[in-house]
Amino acid sequence: ALLHALDCRGSEVTRKFVPRPREAEGFTSAPSTVSCARHFATFLWAAESGAIGGGRGRALIKGYLAHNGLNPTYLRSGLPDSASLVSKTGEWNTFTSEAALVEDGPVRYIVVVMTALPNRLARPRMTEFSQKLHT
Repeated sequence: ALLHALDCRGSEVTRKFVPRPREAEGFTSAPSTVSCARHFATFLWAAESGAIGGGRGRALIKGYLAHNGLNPTYLRSGLPDSASLVSKTGEWNTFTSEAALVEDGPVRYIVVVMTALPNRLARPRMTEFSQKLHT
């Protein structure tokens, strides 16, 4: 309902943000989340701007995403130490993705990368992309 209120029709969030083996019973066989880069960016913008739950919603969502931002593997690896990143990553054998809020002093932006590459191939490309984008 929240995604539909944001005009993100076609996206379906079907499970929590944990690896399949750690899912609660009933979610281990749930279909994967289906979305697109625009919908991920719309959701992050709504969280950042306070459109979801006001300031409290922003803080909660950023708190949930913060642990992923510490992952040095993808977009984080191309950013300077001065930048902070909160994100949600996704990976499977044939794709790698990350939706992130980046802050570095007065600079703040949302970036969503969705690839049709396994993470071993996507990792260096995402690092290079985030470095160039941030610069």
